[in-house]
Amino acid sequence: MFEDRTYEKIRDEMLAEFPDDIDIREGSIAYDSVSAVAAKTAMLYVDIANCYELTNLEKSSGEYLDRFASEHGLKRILATQAVYKFVFSGTRPDDGTEFYDESGDNYFTLVTDTNGTLTLVSNDTGTALNTILIGTPAIPVDNIEGLVSSEFGKLIVPAIDEETDESLRSRIRDKISGPAENGNRAQYKSWCESIEGVGRAFIYPLAYGPNTVKAILISPEGLPVASSIVDTVQKYIDPMNPVFNITHDGKTIQLGSGYGDGVANIGAHFVAFSAEKYNIEISLAIELKSGYTIEQAQTSIKETVTTYLRELALEADDSKTVRYTRIGSIIEQLDSVFDYYDLQINGGVENLTIPDESVAVLTEVTANVAV
Repeated sequence: MFEDRTYEKIRDEMLAEFPDDIDIREGSIAYDSVSAVAAKTAMLYVDIANCYELTNLEKSSGEYLDRFASEHGLKRILATQAVYKFVFSGTRPDDGTEFYDESGDNYFTLVTDTNGTLTLVSNDTGTALNTILIGTPAIPVDNIEGLVSSEFGKLIVPAIDEETDESLRSRIRDKISGPAENGNRAQYKSWCESIEGVGRAFIYPLAYGPNTVKAILISPEGLPVASSIVDTVQKYIDPMNPVFNITHDGKTIQLGSGYGDGVANIGAHFVAFSAEKYNIEISLAIELKSGYTIEQAQTSIKETVTTYLRELALEADDSKTVRYTRIGSIIEQLDSVFDYYDLQINGGVENLTIPDESVAVLTEVTANVAV
């Protein structure tokens, strides 16, 4: 914006204002007197330009983007904790007891949830805490007399990472461009995605007939959402109090009451579901670059393909097609891979079409050294 307002340009403009009989050469009194002022003025222009960018949707970031979002009734989705089922034998530990996993880096607190289930809730947040396997020992920080064994059960509520600037910026754009009002499709989408734990919502109007709306929810990590998130969305938009039953294609579907006790309009029956997990399995042979192992290559494939599937689920317009050539290109660009052969995705060599109401999740990578 103020690219031409440099120190040199401002200094020379000020020096040009002096009478001709005044010495304005470098080192003169006139030159030195305007130099400091010119430097400060140039810095002021830089600050003004920065302030402008921080108030611009496409340029702002961090707390300044949060302020922009708040002006439109939105807030950044924060990182959350992971919740595991707690399995033990012997003396039952008290709520509030702390445990850690085998790595010694991740600490959890024992909590009894509203259903009476014993759970281990991570002290920290983020998706790195979602990788503890069922049966992993849960080691108490302090010795518990009578406790025979304790371990992690299934992951009940996956943790999520804090929403990125680009994701929040995208939601702000959607809110501005709308029109998300009067209970239209855009507003249902906005309502769903305003709930912590929802990364993307697909809205199906008239899903079960007149005045019915269905939402399929995907987590910010491009995975199915936890049942607790579905419940939160349902209660926020259209509580099932009482349940509204409707028969569709020979099946009884339970929807919200339509009483207007949530944000949805009176008479609109809404129901939320988590996206179904559609497993993606990859197999291939790899010619490794010098200094790399097959394990390193396999790990890299898992990480990069998982990122691709996440972007596909959350951002792509054509989110239902996993492209064979795209995965091949991802693998080809890895530092550890010189070349690859016999790439198969779910046993085939074609694009995969993900069924409606499902989300693609990488579950297995089988990689062998090419011979």
